[in-house]
Amino acid sequence: MTPRPTANSIDALRDFLFSPQGKATIMIAFLALTAGCMGALEDGDDSGSPGAEPLDTVPEGVDGVAFFSGQIVQDQATEELMNGFLERAKQVDPEYDGPQTWQEAVSEFESETDVRTTGFNSALMFFKQQNGNFDQEYAGVLVDTDWSSEELLETFDEEPRQETYNGVTVWIEEDPLTGQETWAADFGDGNYALGSSQAVQDAIDTSNGELNAFSGQLRESYQTADDGLMKMAVTIPQEQTQGLGFQVDVMTMTYFTEGSQMNMQAQFTMGSAADAENAAGTISLFLDQFQSQFEQDGQQELADIIDRLSIDAAGNQLQATFATSPEEVLSILDQSFLGQGGTQLSPQTAVAG
Repeated sequence: MTPRPTANSIDALRDFLFSPQGKATIMIAFLALTAGCMGALEDGDDSGSPGAEPLDTVPEGVDGVAFFSGQIVQDQATEELMNGFLERAKQVDPEYDGPQTWQEAVSEFESETDVRTTGFNSALMFFKQQNGNFDQEYAGVLVDTDWSSEELLETFDEEPRQETYNGVTVWIEEDPLTGQETWAADFGDGNYALGSSQAVQDAIDTSNGELNAFSGQLRESYQTADDGLMKMAVTIPQEQTQGLGFQVDVMTMTYFTEGSQMNMQAQFTMGSAADAENAAGTISLFLDQFQSQFEQDGQQELADIIDRLSIDAAGNQLQATFATSPEEVLSILDQSFLGQGGTQLSPQTAVAG
């Protein structure tokens, strides 16, 4: 099991999303955030479109990749869950005056960014880590869209300058305060590379065959994971697993839905088969303790959820699978955080937990 994101890594990701580079990829961040709200899960129907993933354009040396299908915007479970979140928004913030439904949120997003979500087919993000944290200076996303270059350029705050890099048309916007550049490269037919300058340059060079595409354990783990609305793979720095008693090399996560059912699969490539068995035993022990405590506290719904979480080890692979529904997630939210029955968590308890 990987450790939680640190405050530094969360701050770095937040800073990136609100930087000039983040603004240029805001439509992708929006969709990624949607998937992130629900967890990371596995493919069941034709929700994913792995054939559209431009893996051979991802440069070598990256530490993580994440695929998002455009179908998530119209997904039934997504809409049900997000509608539930929005219904509860005023309970969290009485002054909330934002969208009341998921479709209103999508429409508002399209209006503010001049981007058609219906024209978004898929995205493959790639990034590096620095000292175990998200490296905001090296991140890119390869998008497959129905957008014209004119539509893409409307996402820039200012009119970017146009140049040519290695035979590919690029648009560049520079932050006047920091000097950071946001690049957008046009590969044709609605395919673009967006992100930091070095990441986009590397994607172009990789596409042209001048750099090698990413490979090794990260790519192998990614390709062997099931497909879905969202799929990601990330290398885990060894220093982040020190003290756990086992080594985790790569983590993959996949998400898919079947009607209103949301499914999750997480797979961990461990340092050895012994590490996988050790981790499975440790995690199962903790889950048993949590389940017992929830049952004693009369929170049977939470106990039942833990009971459905499957942990299995095979060779040096550790796999966790889980299924839930928007209704169940929202019920737990009501009980645990909004105080509508069950045990209400204080902000301090929520942060500590």
